[in-house]
Amino acid sequence: MALVSGRQTIGTAATAVEGTSNQPFTLIIHNDDNTADMFIGGPTVGTATGLAVNKLENIQLELKAGDQVYAVSSVASHTISWLKIVND
Repeated sequence: MALVSGRQTIGTAATAVEGTSNQPFTLIIHNDDNTADMFIGGPTVGTATGLAVNKLENIQLELKAGDQVYAVSSVASHTISWLKIVND
């Protein structure tokens, strides 16, 4: 099993979340912000169309090889963290 983690800043434009893989994987995304929700979805995700991840909450996704998740916020400089788990 391989574990990779990171932090990144998202803003008001859809941003690819780091953590894709060429094998099926689990991706846990945490909203580090204590005032704003983040929204996840595909490359055209927006605050009105994405799945909300409330402030200081996380979500776990089971993804296929090559899948990519995007995140957006209603505020600039919104910090998120993620953990990718790949079963070798």
